Amino acid sequence: MIPYFFRINIFVFMVGGLILASACSPLPAQRPTVRLENAHAFGSTQVEFSPNGQLLASGGLGGDIKIWSVPSVEMVMTLKVHISAVRGMAWVSDSLLISAGDDGRVVVWDLARKEPRQIRARRFTSSIKGLAFLAESGEIVSGHKDGTVRVLEYPSLRTLRERDMGSRVLALRSPSQGAFLAVSVKGKKVFLLDRELRVVKDLQQPTRNIFSFAFAPDRQQLAGGGWFKISLWDLSSGALEEWDTHHFGKIPSLDYSPDGEEIASIGRISDSKIFLTRRESGELSRYLLRHSLCGTALRFSPDGRYIASTSDDRSVRIYDLSEPYPPR
Repeated sequence: MIPYFFRINIFVFMVGGLILASACSPLPAQRPTVRLENAHAFGSTQVEFSPNGQLLASGGLGGDIKIWSVPSVEMVMTLKVHISAVRGMAWVSDSLLISAGDDGRVVVWDLARKEPRQIRARRFTSSIKGLAFLAESGEIVSGHKDGTVRVLEYPSLRTLRERDMGSRVLALRSPSQGAFLAVSVKGKKVFLLDRELRVVKDLQQPTRNIFSFAFAPDRQQLAGGGWFKISLWDLSSGALEEWDTHHFGKIPSLDYSPDGEEIASIGRISDSKIFLTRRESGELSRYLLRHSLCGTALRFSPDGRYIASTSDDRSVRIYDLSEPYPPR
C-alpha cells in the first residue's frame, strides 16, 4: 500500500500535470503538412512567401537562404553571402529578393535564372535587425542594432535618409503596398513613420518591448508581439489594446491572414507554440503543433491556405489550413 505522504504528492503531481497540459495545449494540435528537418544548420530564423505564393524563402542562423517551391516544397536554390544570422527578407517581385543580416549586409538577389545573381550588396558597420520594402516608393528600409533606421534607394542601396531612434531597433515592418512603417526600439517605444522617417501618428506606448509587427490588410490595425501579450493599435486613433495570450515567452513573429480575420503568432524562449486568434473577439481558433525548440518566424501564404514557420530546431514547417480542424 502506498504511504499517505506519497499518495498526496502523486495526486498533486497528476493534478498539476493536467493543469499544465491544459495550459500548454488549449486546443487540439494540427500537425504540419510538411516538415523540412535540418533545413538550416544551427537554426532557422526567417521565412517569407513570394507575392504569387509559388516560392518560399527561408533564412538560417548561419547566413544561408534557401528557396523552396510551393506546394511541392522542393528546394530550388541556395543563396550564400551572409556570414551570420539572416534577420530580414523582403520580396520585390516573384524573382527579386532582398536579404539582410547580423553581418550588416543588405543584398539584392535576382532569382530569375537557374543560378542566383547578386544585383547589389552593401555592408554596414551595425547589425541589421529589421528589413522592409516600401512598394509605393520603391525604397528599402533597414533597422539597425545601433538605433539607426535607413532608407535605401532600390536597387543601388544608396542611403537616401537616416534617423537615429535613440535605442536599439527591435522590430520593423511595413504593410503590403504601403508607404509607411512601424518601428520598435528598446525602452518600450513604438513609432509609426512615413518614408521621410517622420512620425505620422502618435501611438500609445505599450507596457513592454515589442519584438514583432504585423499590419492588418485594411491598414486599420497594427499588431505587436511582446512578452506574453499581443498589443493592438487602432491606426486611426493611435489607441492601444493589449491581449493576454497562451504564449509562455516573447512573441518574435506575427502575421494577419490575407482576409484580415485572424492573427497568427509564434512563441519563443520557453515557448514554441503557434496560435491563430480571431481578430474581432480575441478567441483562439486553431493551434498548430509546436516546434521542438524556440520559434522564430511565421508567415501566411498570399492565398491564406498555408502557414510557414521556422525555429531554433533548424526546421521549416508548412501547415495546410484547408485541412479539417479540429484534427480527426
